[in-house]
Parts: sequence; structure tokens; C-alpha cells
Amino acid sequence: MRRNIAFFQPSYGLIGGIQIVFASLADALSNTCNVYIIDVKNDIYRSLLKHPSRCNFLEFDYKSKVVLPENTTIVLPLSFANQLGSFEGKYIKLLFWSLYEKSLSHIVLYKIMHILPRDWIKPTIENERKLMKLLNYKLYKRLQRFLCMTNEKNGLVFMSSDHVYYNEQYFDIKLKPNYLPICIKTSDEIKVPRTIKEEINVAWLGRIVDFKFPAIEYLLSNLDEYCIINPSKKINLFIIGDGNYRKKLEIEISKYTRFNIKLLGSLLPNEVKDIFLSKIDILFAHGTAALDGAKVGLSTAVISGSFTKISKDKKLYWLYEPKMEHFVGSLIDDQHDCCVHSFSEILDMLITNNKEIGEKCYQRVVQNFDVLKVSASLLNYINYAKLTLEDIKSLGLRKSTIFQKLLHFVKEKFLYPEKV
Repeated sequence: MRRNIAFFQPSYGLIGGIQIVFASLADALSNTCNVYIIDVKNDIYRSLLKHPSRCNFLEFDYKSKVVLPENTTIVLPLSFANQLGSFEGKYIKLLFWSLYEKSLSHIVLYKIMHILPRDWIKPTIENERKLMKLLNYKLYKRLQRFLCMTNEKNGLVFMSSDHVYYNEQYFDIKLKPNYLPICIKTSDEIKVPRTIKEEINVAWLGRIVDFKFPAIEYLLSNLDEYCIINPSKKINLFIIGDGNYRKKLEIEISKYTRFNIKLLGSLLPNEVKDIFLSKIDILFAHGTAALDGAKVGLSTAVISGSFTKISKDKKLYWLYEPKMEHFVGSLIDDQHDCCVHSFSEILDMLITNNKEIGEKCYQRVVQNFDVLKVSASLLNYINYAKLTLEDIKSLGLRKSTIFQKLLHFVKEKFLYPEKV
């Protein structure tokens, strides 16, 4: 009997890492399972899927009910824990996937971060926990109960151990974690690294949004300094991605004249692969975007995300270097982030050892993040999941306090009146 599996992560017109992961899994499973993609009305997932005709598409609009076939398991990020009121169906199971450390805390705190000035509060786990308890203690306790229930009923997996650490510390609980790394389809085409002399082609890949913008600022600033120290080097920077910080980025890049900058916008995976194979020497990214470069043998350095300014002296690491098996970057304020090489050391290592670095990055993707291995693990976790849609609805996560309603009103009316 074919399983029914639904993937839920609305795209809102932008291609993000989770969409790429879910599309990769959907393609891998659609031969043996009935696969459903739940998305807002656009064609993002169709463009990402290699076999869209083998998948079923269900529209999600936050208003109408989404009726699922009997005995369906929904695979979804933790950040949508309070968005399940729109789903109906008999014997619906859930498997939550922690794909962002702060998925639950930001159900409330993310909106606050758009109101408070940047760097106003140091975003440590302790500070964020105190702030959420102060502002919305009832929701904090609901989310705490939610996390314990999902873990006890095998309805929760984590992409890496830093996600477990954050949630245990934030919610003051002890978890028995199951791990499911993010994944990507490995490439048949592998880059042939060129000998780098005077010109270095650098790429950034990722959405241009709040917690990734500081990483781009860091990259721009350090490339500028590198050009000052190495005036004979010609640097070309290709920025691939889009988002609601695009205009802010355009203002930022106007400050830099010592190297060439091209904003390429959002590209489809095949377009990204073509650029990586033909033009790029080194990729700076994190998460799925980092895997995108490494899967074709591109030397890939990780710059983690952050909601606050990243120190210019922050050290980086190659994708193959973390000791944690499934680690591909974390938030800067998380103690698990690697600190190995200075920015200039990264570029110097690239010049002298490009081929070996690219090969090591590629091998780490093959060994730890290949979609065929991860899809087999996903099916195993689905078999053991006991968490149901009714279990989650009983927790009342959708109940909005007066505080939440006020935050939503301020954000929608004054900060971001138009959704991207």
C-alpha cells in the first residue's frame, strides 16, 4: 500500500532552502508514495520538481480548509506549529522537522525583532526566554507542552544537535532527539577547479532577508579589506537570491567600488548550478545554499546567519570542517558555530588548494546529505510517528492573546504592509 505524504512549507514566491529540501524529497519519494505539496497559489514547487506530474498540489491560503486524504502524514517545519487549524482529514499524522533553531521562540519574538532597534537586546537564549515569559507566559507554556508531546509521540526530528540544545535551554526541558539532516540531490556534473591567479569569482547564495543580511554585510566589508591588502587581485562578487531586504542591499553595495558586484536575483536550481560550474571559484553560504555549491565540488565556506551585526573579525570554516555530523551553520549567537579561519585565510587557502577543498566539500555532501539516504530515514520516522492532528489542535496554539494581536497589527499595518 502506497503511503500518503504531504509536505507543507508555503513558498510566497521566493525559493528558499526548505522548499528545495522538500522538493528533493518529493521527487525521491513520488515513485513509491502518494506525495502532496501544500502551498500558496504559485508555481514555485512545480519549477523545483524534476517530476511534478508525479505529485499532487493542494492550495493553502490561511482561510479555506485543506482536506487531506485519509492516513496522510504531514511533514512540516516547527515554525508552522500554530498553523494547523486549516487542515482536515481522517487519521492525519504529523512529523515536525526542526529546520531553524528558533522556530518556536520566534512565533512571538520574531515580530518583536521587527519593532525593536537592531542590536537593542543581545539575543542570547537566556534573554530571549526571559523576554518571551514576560510578554506571553501562557504561549510559552503551551509551546513547552507542544515540544514535549511531539517528542514523546515520535512526531519531531531535528536537523542537527544545535537545534536540540537551543530548544532544551529555551524551554527548560530534556529531549530524546531523533535526527534528520537537510538534504539535496547530488549532481552528476562536478566542477573542474581552475588555477586561481589574479581574478577570484566569489558567490553568495541565499534569500536576502533579515537574518541573512548581516552575513552579506560581513562578506562585502571583508572583500573590500582584502582588495585593499591585495590590490593586484580582481574580485567579482555574484549575489544570488532575493527578498524583502533587496533595496537595503542595493544601498549597501553602492558603498563599495574596489570590486565588481552583480545582483543576479532569484534563480532556478539549474541556473544556479550552471553559474557555479562555469564561473564561480568559491561560495559563501549556509544551510541548503551551502550544500548547493558543495554538491558540484565548489569550494564552499560557511557564513552563519544572524539577527545582529557580525564582527568583521568573525572566523569562518569550510563546509567539510565541522565535527558535528549534520552541521551546516547556525545563528552567530549560538555557541555551536565553528570558528576556524579568518576571512583572508579562507581566500588564501582557496588560491593554494582549491581542488582539494572542493573535493572535501563534495564528499561531505555525498556522505551526510544525499537525498536518497535522507528519504529512507524519513520513511522510517513516519512509520514510528504517533502524533496526530487532533493532538496538536487540543493544545490551543492558535489562540491569540491580546499581545499577539497587537504585535500582528503593528507589523502588518506599519512595518510590512505588503507581503513579499
